[in-house]
Amino acid sequence: MNAAQTDRGVMLTVEDLAIEFNVARSLAQLLQGEARQRLRAVDGVSLEVRRLETLGLVGESG
Repeated sequence: MNAAQTDRGVMLTVEDLAIEFNVARSLAQLLQGEARQRLRAVDGVSLEVRRLETLGLVGESG
């Protein structure tokens, strides 16, 4: 990293990001009173985006 890069300020900071989704239950599972299951899609992601940097996110369809 050169001096010009170190002078750029941080514009976005994310620390220890976690995202969970509820898993759909069948009618039988609902009637039996089964507990809702969760799917952890993202766990422990941290990042910084500095001034003049670009961040790209790609979803499941590209």
